Amino acid sequence: EGLRMTVSSPFPSTFMRVHYWAGVLLVLLTVLQKHITLRMGAKRPDLAEAHKYLGYVVTALVCFMAYGGYSMRHNSTFEGFEFAMLLFVAPWVCFVLIVPASAYLKWGITHIVSGDALFKACIAVPLARCLGTLLQRYMPLSEGYYIGIATSAVTIGMWAITD
Repeated sequence: EGLRMTVSSPFPSTFMRVHYWAGVLLVLLTVLQKHITLRMGAKRPDLAEAHKYLGYVVTALVCFMAYGGYSMRHNSTFEGFEFAMLLFVAPWVCFVLIVPASAYLKWGITHIVSGDALFKACIAVPLARCLGTLLQRYMPLSEGYYIGIATSAVTIGMWAITD
């Protein structure tokens, strides 16, 4: 059994599928993108084109994942969930704007830092869901959900700072 939530009505299946599949593909494709990036550099400039087009796909998937999740916010009965969804969606909106804009404007350091943050965020989401699922066994559903997200966000944030 996975992460649980109390709802006022079932989640719309279209939004649920979009949110789910975009999230799964994001994890896989950001790992691939990281792999390409690490090999690109001066040794493999031929990978720049693949990096660029994969970046477009990743950006689209971020939009789909965030839109699908945000569209289901009204179904949850967790207290404060609508506000929590704003906090969850805000960084993804920033990634959608900053990562491609920094590439287009050739702001190399900004692109590297924001792309790395996006990679870490894509790793954090499954971690948050797994931790939330575990915590929900020992505390109320909403507390486990929120604490799982907060703990993984802090952990990934510390990882980003140490980089």
